[in-house]
Amino acid sequence: MNRKKKENKIQNIAKIYLHTLSFSSGEIYSLQSQTLYSFLSAVELAYSSLSAPLQKIINNDFFYQDYPGWWKLLYKKSSYQRLKNQAIDQFLEVFYEI
Repeated sequence: MNRKKKENKIQNIAKIYLHTLSFSSGEIYSLQSQTLYSFLSAVELAYSSLSAPLQKIINNDFFYQDYPGWWKLLYKKSSYQRLKNQAIDQFLEVFYEI
């Protein structure tokens, strides 16, 4: 799978995750709660399996995209791209294993 498709997958996962969190627990229960809880757990487990720098990339690039260029003070572009690719691969690997 190419990089852009992987990024799109994580963007969709993040969108569903954040949308689901906006429901109250009663609404989640009425919306096939087992499936949603499994999804939420898979996202949280995949995220928690990452090291802190990779978590920061997943969080800032896909879940809370409020800071364009946030990485520029921390990394050179090549280092950031390498870490981003690693974060994407590891996140999706764990997410799909669950």
